[in-house]
Amino acid sequence: MKKMISRRNFLAVAGAAAAAGVLTACVGSSASTAASSASGSAAAASGDTIKVGVLGPMTGDVSVYGLAVINGASLYLKQVNEKGGDSAFRWMWLTIVLSFGFYIPVVLWVDTIPMIGMLMIPKTCAYVWTVLIGYSAMKKECR
Repeated sequence: MKKMISRRNFLAVAGAAAAAGVLTACVGSSASTAASSASGSAAAASGDTIKVGVLGPMTGDVSVYGLAVINGASLYLKQVNEKGGDSAFRWMWLTIVLSFGFYIPVVLWVDTIPMIGMLMIPKTCAYVWTVLIGYSAMKKECR
């Protein structure tokens, strides 16, 4: 008997694929570093430009808080670019793609092929790699 993919499994895979696409689009490589300022100008060491948006009140009585958010983001991006980019996260996209790549077959076919659940092991390794990338970057920043 052929088992059809349930709506729940389809939505889980579609959501995972969408999240992977969004996350990999958010993570840049060391070659595509950018700076952004309150005036909207952007400059990049490699010629590529990444626009960074911030969320905060820009008008009204509490606009001073929005300005603080813009200044903080601008200062951080300026510091990152002076160091030559955020090279610690250059492999983050790969860990996310691997994680979702190993997870999608499990969601789709674990009911028909139980051994496919073994793919959760490399998926977990990809998660550990992601955490190690973040931890090493945080440790480097604290020095």
